[in-house]
Amino acid sequence: MHRLHTFAATAIITMAAVFSAACASSAGRQHSSIPHSSDVVTWSELATEAHQNAYVAVERLRPLFFHVRPGAGDARGEPRTISVFIDGDFAGGLDVLRSIPVRDIESIRRVQPSMAYATLGSLHMADEILMVRLRCRVAC
Repeated sequence: MHRLHTFAATAIITMAAVFSAACASSAGRQHSSIPHSSDVVTWSELATEAHQNAYVAVERLRPLFFHVRPGAGDARGEPRTISVFIDGDFAGGLDVLRSIPVRDIESIRRVQPSMAYATLGSLHMADEILMVRLRCRVAC
């Protein structure tokens, strides 16, 4: 009889452990159903931040956009900056993002220094670029 109670208690404890592990692993896998790129914030992601400005939304959704990566300019002592372009035109530094309502943005793309050099020329060779594409509100 004692063996039966020991076996039953062991079985119950084992089942509880298995059930707990299964619940914990499924809870840890809550992912967004919409895949996203690490270099682009899209309108569908920004829609969840509609009441914010672009700076706050990017800070929450892609905080690494605001970190300047090391590059060749570091060895020469050149300061590294992040420039913001809106619809292809230079707009300024990161503070510009504070003046852009999220509802007006189609996407924000982080451009690496090498690509910035290739697309924007040597003037932006040492910079990282955030390209903001505004939504078209009227017939474009």
